Amino acid sequence: GCVLLDTNYESCVYIEGNGAPIFKWTKNNVDILTQQWPKVQEIRGKIDHLVEWLETDPQSHFPELVNFLLAHPHKPDKVKLHQSNFGELWCDLDQESEEEEEDDNNR
Repeated sequence: GCVLLDTNYESCVYIEGNGAPIFKWTKNNVDILTQQWPKVQEIRGKIDHLVEWLETDPQSHFPELVNFLLAHPHKPDKVKLHQSNFGELWCDLDQESEEEEEDDNNR
């Protein structure tokens, strides 16, 4: 449920020649990222804790983790599909598009 963690480059618009998507500094984007930032920090904190635990003793902790995951399979109650059409891109954030870049270049 966090755009920062749920979005990947495949769900964003790319402008030819740029290595990464370009997001606009819109009020919408700032509001979304500000609202979701505490949840992002919480999730990343849990991930960091797990990584640190794994790294302290990988030979015993990794099999322990695998066994735990196999014994406790997680099936989501509801699958949220962000793409109604697999050819369409999805991202909650406002992005630059090729059309906008072309318009800027023609001015």
